[in-house]
Amino acid sequence: MIAREHRLWLLAMVVLVALAFGLAIVSWSEGGQQSFADRALPASLVLLVCLFGAYTWSKSKEMAELQELVRGIEQRAATPNVDQLEKLFALVSGRNAVTGT
Repeated sequence: MIAREHRLWLLAMVVLVALAFGLAIVSWSEGGQQSFADRALPASLVLLVCLFGAYTWSKSKEMAELQELVRGIEQRAATPNVDQLEKLFALVSGRNAVTGT
């Protein structure tokens, strides 16, 4: 599930970067007398998409670490400790003594 989600995010980022670069190339190839703002907008879009990609990558990495932490906590909670096992053994031993088995 995590690998599939990772591939989906990677594919989405590739499409976004491709669209941003395509827009930048088309707007720069028009040539002519473009103002600074007209030339800076496509470059800003490419930069914005790259920053968004870095942000989503860092957050997905953080989410994966948190999921691993939760799995570790769940596994530790699922395995009983020595005290719990001793209490269970005493309870079972006491029940066997009462029932005579």
